[in-house]
Amino acid sequence: MCLPYLVLPLLCDDDGLAANAHLARAVPWIRYQEKLDASRRGTSATYALLIAPTSKAADFALLARDPMAYFAAYRARFAVLATAGGELPEPVESARSALRLRAPPLLRITPERIDSAKDALVGIRHPDPTPDRPLFERPYGLDLLDAARMGWTLEIYRDD
Repeated sequence: MCLPYLVLPLLCDDDGLAANAHLARAVPWIRYQEKLDASRRGTSATYALLIAPTSKAADFALLARDPMAYFAAYRARFAVLATAGGELPEPVESARSALRLRAPPLLRITPERIDSAKDALVGIRHPDPTPDRPLFERPYGLDLLDAARMGWTLEIYRDD
C-alpha cells in the first residue's frame, strides 16, 4: 500500500490494476499497465499494489479513523509513505503515527547525504516573473545544484 498517491515502478497484478483503475487518467504508469496485454504483464513479477487512499469516501474515513484497520481491510503487508518537508496531510500523518507505534520503518530513503531524520524539502522554481524579482535574477544552474538534495523521503513499514 502506497501513501499518499505514491506510484512505485512495479507491475501491478490484476487485483492491483482493478483497485487503481480510478487513477488511470492521472497516473501514466497505471495507464501504461492497463494497455499491456495480460501475457506481457505475466512475464514479470507482479505485485498487489494499492495506491491509497482510494477514491471511496468510506475508505478515506476508515483511514482517518483507524489506519491499522484500513491496512488490514486491504491485507496490506507493507506500507510505503512518501514525505516531502513538514507534516503529512491528514489522514496520512495519522497512518504514519500508527505505523510508528508498531515498529520503526524497515527502510528510510532520503535524498540527504546524512539523514537528519526530517523530511527533505521539495522546492520548485516558478518561472513567472514578479515585479520585484526578475525571472533570471539567479542562474538556473544554481537552482539545479540546490535541487541535488531535494526530493521525496520514502519510509517503508511492514505490518505483520
